[in-house]
Amino acid sequence: MRTQRSRDRRVGGQASLIAGALLAGLVLLGQTSGCPEVCRCYGNTTDCSGLGLVSMTTVVPLPRGTAGLSLAQNNLSRLGAAELANLSSSSLELLDLSQNLLARLPAGVFLPLGSLRSLNLSSNALGSSSSSSSSSSSSSSSSSSSSSSSLQPRNASEEPPLVGWDGGSRPGSRGLQGLNRASFRGLWRLRALDLSDNGLQWLPAGLLDGLRGLVWFSLSRNRLSVLGRAALDPLGRLEQLQLSGNPWQCDCRLGGFRLWLDWMVYRGQHAALIGHILGLQSVSLSL
Repeated sequence: MRTQRSRDRRVGGQASLIAGALLAGLVLLGQTSGCPEVCRCYGNTTDCSGLGLVSMTTVVPLPRGTAGLSLAQNNLSRLGAAELANLSSSSLELLDLSQNLLARLPAGVFLPLGSLRSLNLSSNALGSSSSSSSSSSSSSSSSSSSSSSSLQPRNASEEPPLVGWDGGSRPGSRGLQGLNRASFRGLWRLRALDLSDNGLQWLPAGLLDGLRGLVWFSLSRNRLSVLGRAALDPLGRLEQLQLSGNPWQCDCRLGGFRLWLDWMVYRGQHAALIGHILGLQSVSLSL
């Protein structure tokens, strides 16, 4: 009888130790992967929108299993690889950075977030550098040399000479915008990208080369006047392209875009245009 009681005490003691260890582990887990104090968390989503944040330091680390992060409607003006690297352990699939003050995306800045499937960068200032450069060049044109003025557009909405009419890089103006050909490097899983409302005047050559899985893409309400075939060629799986609200120049420079549409149809995709093709209100591509 005593032997049985001794065994029960030992088993009970071991169970208490295990329970205590589990409780300590849960407390530690809560400390390391709990919801950031300034944010709201529900399910696998962390909502840090509308907080006036100027950096991401207060929102990391994210809770374990976070798949969606909203940083919309803040005052973020820059993204650093170090800041985004702190999000890499969360297997993030959706990142909303809309309605911030982002004016530049450095090359490879999203490399730590290779699991992203949806990226919202709408309503930022990724084309503002180009606009400010154009306006400052125009205001000082009377005192500048002819060689330097030839590198700038004649006005803010005019498209400078294109390399191969591809709507991509342009001599003398490369790098004036906040995007470069490596801004989205590493996002090979991305399926949706929103660049609307950024004041973009052109797309840098090679910008979309690594986004061959993209199915939804918005360039609405920018300052685009042409869109060349070379910029869109990598997007063989695209199903919806939003282009409304741009000052399109309906001339022969849109021929490359028409060739791209023909290519999509040739590949077996049906192109249903909403509105007249020269109006470019919207383009929906469905299998």
